[in-house]
Amino acid sequence: MTSEKFIPNLFGEDRLYKTGDLAYWREDDNIVYVGRNDFQVKIRGLWIELGEIESVVSSFDGIGLTAVADRRDESVRQYLVGYYIKEYPAIAQRAQEENAVIYWDDETGISNCENCERGFSPKGHPPVLPVETKKERLYMISALTAQGRVCFMLYEGSMNQQWLIAFVRSLIRISEKKVFLIIDNLKVHYGKKVSAWLEQHREQLELFFLPPYASESNPDEYLNHVLKLSVHSGTLPRARDDIRHFAQSFMRSLQRNNPYVSAFFWHKLLSYICIQKRC
Repeated sequence: MTSEKFIPNLFGEDRLYKTGDLAYWREDDNIVYVGRNDFQVKIRGLWIELGEIESVVSSFDGIGLTAVADRRDESVRQYLVGYYIKEYPAIAQRAQEENAVIYWDDETGISNCENCERGFSPKGHPPVLPVETKKERLYMISALTAQGRVCFMLYEGSMNQQWLIAFVRSLIRISEKKVFLIIDNLKVHYGKKVSAWLEQHREQLELFFLPPYASESNPDEYLNHVLKLSVHSGTLPRARDDIRHFAQSFMRSLQRNNPYVSAFFWHKLLSYICIQKRC
């Protein structure tokens, strides 16, 4: 153990050991355990260092960067999940050689009936939160960079090839460099119109696809999560115009706050980006 783990004891002699556990002290003098502030997880009574597993997996030929996390299934059984990236180091290298900027893209839906509130009620009296009877929904496509730049577009109805082309046009317009856009495997992303448009503009933009079922490796997913928390905190949106107003206000505030956006990339499942980009 090093001096990093053993710190001076402010309450007496000897030293204190930093366990890495996060907790808070309640007013009734009970301590509530929250989680860990490092990359250790406890499975079946054993503490496991996720970084050690990532290091071993990365040592195999053909595997670039990795991320390992613990998950729980429907029966609350805990297990480990590993993600590995084969293509991203090559994409990052090409971006550097061609002076291109890398964006991560995703689409999401925002509804007026999604409840993210916290509260309480007396025992035997279930809490009631009134919601609008008419469901309204708005959609957003966005893209962000590890340097904190954000571009977004709100639209109605399902994503189609016309919406996607309109968005990437705006992405090219605001970017001073060639764009490398990393995107998921939505069927519309492979459409004939999109492919034809990309062929005509391949000097300005290229698409790269994330692995299937790897949403946690897309930093834009974390932006979507924070967006929905913001839209549904405080006064709930009623009409579609309310959703549009709340979403636009939040996204424009993100566009003025590059460090906040860059912080999404520090999630442990996105370490493959930060290692390569040194963000």
